[in-house]
This record gives sequence, C-alpha cells and structure tokens, in this order.
Amino acid sequence: MAVTIDFTIPAEAKVVRDGKTCKVQDIKKGDSVAVAFSSKSDGMGICVTQVEICKPAAQ
Repeated sequence: MAVTIDFTIPAEAKVVRDGKTCKVQDIKKGDSVAVAFSSKSDGMGICVTQVEICKPAAQ
C-alpha cells in the first residue's frame, strides 16, 4: 500500500541514492523514498533532514 505525503525539502537536506549524495532532481516518478526529519528549532512543525531514494516500488 503506497502512502503519499507532501514535504518541502530544504536546500540543506541531504539526498542519497545507493549510498551516494545526489540532488532532489534525481528523484524520479515511481521511486520510493525514506524521509528523515526533526522538529524545527522554533518547535513549529518539522524539517526534512535527509531523503534516501530507494528502488522503485513493486507494481
């Protein structure tokens, strides 16, 4: 079961594919991602800290 959640990815967030740093633009339609986040310093919401691009989800 796929779940869709929208996040804003800040420029300082680390994006990784196959253990190598890459860019947000390297995320392709059909990729699954794991998102790490933390509380914002002001306590108001969350901030994405890392996105790991995984193999495409099984169809």
